[in-house]
Amino acid sequence: MKTNKIIALFLVIVLGISCGERSDYKLSKDEYDQYLSKGKNITAKAFDLLSSELKAAIQEGGIEHSIPYCHLNALLMIDSISDPYGVTVNRTSLRSRNPENRPGELEKEILVGFEEDFKAGKNLEPVVIAIDKKEALYCSPIFMKPLCLNCHGIPEVDINQTTMDLIKLYYPDDRATGYKENNFRGMWTVRFKRDS
Repeated sequence: MKTNKIIALFLVIVLGISCGERSDYKLSKDEYDQYLSKGKNITAKAFDLLSSELKAAIQEGGIEHSIPYCHLNALLMIDSISDPYGVTVNRTSLRSRNPENRPGELEKEILVGFEEDFKAGKNLEPVVIAIDKKEALYCSPIFMKPLCLNCHGIPEVDINQTTMDLIKLYYPDDRATGYKENNFRGMWTVRFKRDS
């Protein structure tokens, strides 16, 4: 929790300098808790959906089948979670696979903070920040799980050549390999419209 406060303070200072007066944008404790709870719930549903669909695709045709499946369906699945809640859900990383998931400047700052804390051995927890008077952003770290290594692990160790060839075919600018189990991979984001 201390790490969350440090990241939030850092973001308020950095964004305050670049965006003018930020005090108007602060979240109340109730808002923070509300968006934190909703963000956790929404990203858990998104993870469960993606995970179950990915496992089904692998069961149907192996790891090689999951690459084109994810290429066609991952963003649609995320949208299917976003729409009912009236939010925008995304996964992003400093080393993205899909160009549509690249982080914006604010997300990049948060990712860098998470990555630095991870390298320093700190426990990473979700955070919520006020973007402005109209929007709040929930960010939750993503860590590598054993199944993820099949497509995001170390080439020729975790990822076979056929899978690497498919990754390069569907994602020519891929930078999302070379991870080990439990590495910090990226983050979920949920963009909320703030209540007036």
